[in-house]
Amino acid sequence: MKQIVLDENCLAGDFIIVKDAKIYHHLVNVRRIKKGDKLNILLKDKELRASEIVKIGSNFIKFTTNKIDKIEKNNFEISIFISSLKGRKIDLVLRQVVEIGVSEINIINADRSVSKIDISNASAKILRFSKIIDEALKQSGNKIIPKINFYNNFFYLPYSFCTTKYYVAHPSGMLLSKNESFGNFGKIGIIIGPEGCFSEPEIVFFKEKGFNFVRFNTPILRADTAIIYSLAYFKALLEDYNG
Repeated sequence: MKQIVLDENCLAGDFIIVKDAKIYHHLVNVRRIKKGDKLNILLKDKELRASEIVKIGSNFIKFTTNKIDKIEKNNFEISIFISSLKGRKIDLVLRQVVEIGVSEINIINADRSVSKIDISNASAKILRFSKIIDEALKQSGNKIIPKINFYNNFFYLPYSFCTTKYYVAHPSGMLLSKNESFGNFGKIGIIIGPEGCFSEPEIVFFKEKGFNFVRFNTPILRADTAIIYSLAYFKALLEDYNG
């Protein structure tokens, strides 16, 4: 069963009232829903509700709640740091990253990024990326709603050294073992460079911070492929690690 993503302000006791014009149009005119249809509704950062349509008005849809599943926090959160990509590659990457599952997406203007985001005027991109994230959540049924951040470089990010273990994907790194230990950390950060790889100052910075340089047993991958492969690899490691 596919789901839609809503904010808490749609709650009315045990009912959910959808008044957003775009969501109403999508459900009524595109998906052709009708009274009695069932739908999963993901309330951001809170819960998943198995719901049933009880009324469709001229500009609203009313759902009743049949079951509530609280969203439980994962044992490990994953924060991914990706260099800004050219064209629509970033859109596809965002969609796939959300479908796999990640708690935080950080897009950085790396030294060698071919295409860079104007951080001071990113409102249009934030809106587009938010729509992509919502669409990916609807399609995949994933319950993890990631935060998205933009930064002008890798040097002044709010790194959390006490709670997060950072990994830099780089050809000079150690081959990542299936027996990798994550110690007492509750979060891991995966850092992926642009097509032209990291600059020397970036590499020096990561080493000074004590980040772990790792590589995978693959040929050299394009940046967009490396992002998806790295995330999927770490997700598999964490599943094994958690038993």
